[in-house]
Amino acid sequence: MLIDFAHLSKVQAYHVMTHTITPRPVAWILTRNENATYNLAPFSYFQSIGSQPPTVMVSIGFKHDGTKKDTQINIERERDYVIHIPSTSLAPQVNLSAKPLAYNESETELCNLETTTVDGWPLPRITQAPVAFHCQLSEVNVIAGMNVIFGELKEVWISDEVLMPAPMSDDFPDLPDPVKLDPLARLGYMSYARLSHPFELERPS
Repeated sequence: MLIDFAHLSKVQAYHVMTHTITPRPVAWILTRNENATYNLAPFSYFQSIGSQPPTVMVSIGFKHDGTKKDTQINIERERDYVIHIPSTSLAPQVNLSAKPLAYNESETELCNLETTTVDGWPLPRITQAPVAFHCQLSEVNVIAGMNVIFGELKEVWISDEVLMPAPMSDDFPDLPDPVKLDPLARLGYMSYARLSHPFELERPS
């Protein structure tokens, strides 16, 4: 089957892309609302784009009424935000946190999630998530009808429970074991995925 994107609606193109560009990591983003509660929302148009400085992008659409989503409003106002990498055990909470709520209502309370402070961070992290990045806004560009948010990673908290000895050399910090991390991945429509059998291949020189 050959599909011409020029003949697809926005929704049709979205579903073709999200069913074929898989799996996608989930950015579970915590931001602060104006009333000091915490907004938490998942996004799967998410990827790292460079490491000097370490930078990630998250693509955020608009609400049905054409206004900005709460996550973007908070990021642009506060500039600081926390991206979590959820494990598959958190899939029910990740899914529930996508429920539309009125602004200043907290998804952390809806999902019965705990937060904890990190020294030097202006925002807390979700206690149950194995990885949390403190991010600062770099810039926002509107590309393909989406708000593409670029953020610099300032620090990362990684649970000791998912660490393994650094595989490269003693000069590297300990890194997450992908099996222990068990990251939640997004597929198309209502489907999610988890790692099954990771394998290694030596890069040719």
